Amino acid sequence: MNPFSLLTTGTKRSVSVSPASRVGVSPASRVGVSPASRVGVSPASRVGVSQKSEKGIALILAMFTIILVSYLATELAYETNVEYLVNSAAIQRVKSYYAARAGVEISLLRIKIYSQVTSQLSAQAKGMVKQDLLDMIWKMPFSWPPQVPGELNQVQKEMIDDKTKLSPMDAAYMTVISDEGSKINVNGLWGPSKSTRDLTYQQLLRIFQDKIRDDEKWARAHQDLRPEELINNLEDWVSPSGQSAKGGDKTSKFSSLGQGYPPNRGFRTVREILLVPGMLEDYFSLLEDQITVFGMNAINPNNASKEILMAIDPAITSKVADEIIKRRDDSAAGGPFKDAADFWAFVTNQGARIDPGVQKTIPIITDAVYNFRITSTGSFKNSTSEITAVVYDLNKSSTQGYSLLKADYIPPNNASAGTPPPSGGANNNNSSTKGPPRIVYWSER
Repeated sequence: MNPFSLLTTGTKRSVSVSPASRVGVSPASRVGVSPASRVGVSPASRVGVSQKSEKGIALILAMFTIILVSYLATELAYETNVEYLVNSAAIQRVKSYYAARAGVEISLLRIKIYSQVTSQLSAQAKGMVKQDLLDMIWKMPFSWPPQVPGELNQVQKEMIDDKTKLSPMDAAYMTVISDEGSKINVNGLWGPSKSTRDLTYQQLLRIFQDKIRDDEKWARAHQDLRPEELINNLEDWVSPSGQSAKGGDKTSKFSSLGQGYPPNRGFRTVREILLVPGMLEDYFSLLEDQITVFGMNAINPNNASKEILMAIDPAITSKVADEIIKRRDDSAAGGPFKDAADFWAFVTNQGARIDPGVQKTIPIITDAVYNFRITSTGSFKNSTSEITAVVYDLNKSSTQGYSLLKADYIPPNNASAGTPPPSGGANNNNSSTKGPPRIVYWSER
């Protein structure tokens, strides 16, 4: 008999509980959750969380890779573009430079033709051919592509354009030839010819005097200018003497330039005069276009600028200089001057009274031009190159120097006659016309 059955038969009923449920819960759920869910997440959900984390990391890596590749591609494109621009600029510079060189070569050819024509024409033929027409061989600016005159009709313009397109040259250039010999030779401040030294000094002095007289604003801005002192410094530079033009040792004023100054030689370039004590940029700008170091030590009124004409003598005023230029440029008014006598007669008729004795000390030449300055500018797209060259005829220049020495020659002991200094073999009539013109100065920028 089951002892527990007695409880059910009496007045009181007892509750039977199985041993497995004595704690009120099943053994599997004694902690209130199933073993599989004791951490609050099912095993299946754990895998889901892990997969989501891996997907986030992969997304970050993908974005980083895309950014890195984009950066590398951008950097490569930038470097390629920079290299292209650099190489393109180099090609442009080369093309513009050789375009300028082409302009120089064309100019040398024109000068050569001009020299040959003038040297082969006889004196009688020169009288029949107008000098201004001969001068057009070198005077007229030349450019490529050619500038089409406005008076041409449309058919003619199209023909020129078609011919231009056939040329393999895709760059452009512009050349200008000017007379270098008609400028004031600053090296003439010292030399064997006294008349040349005095003339050069007076011409430089008058340039400053005319500027001070005609430009009040400029004069007020340079009240401390002493033209005589500045020109004396120029003379001390070229003079071989150790004494200053005004006496005393001249090296002290050049001490700021260091040892070896002044060099006691002629200026080699025009810009070298900027080293002379007292030479400011404004003074140099005033002189730059009117002076040279390759001049003829003479003045050609058929090509000289207005400023140089006025520097010949104070009697040649601005009005007289304008009349000189008007006369030489107008064939109807007389055209270029034929010789020094023709020039002085015209100046006198314009009211400029210059003593005949002074006229003899001023070397005037009116024949062919011997020294030239070539300025050639080449361009291609955004690049521009400029070449400056000076062509110098040594034979004719030495002949001119000899004539000046001959004019200065004074026979010894006041004799009525004497032997002039030797010519050194220079002969204008026998000067060689073979080979290209002699280039004595070359500058590139």
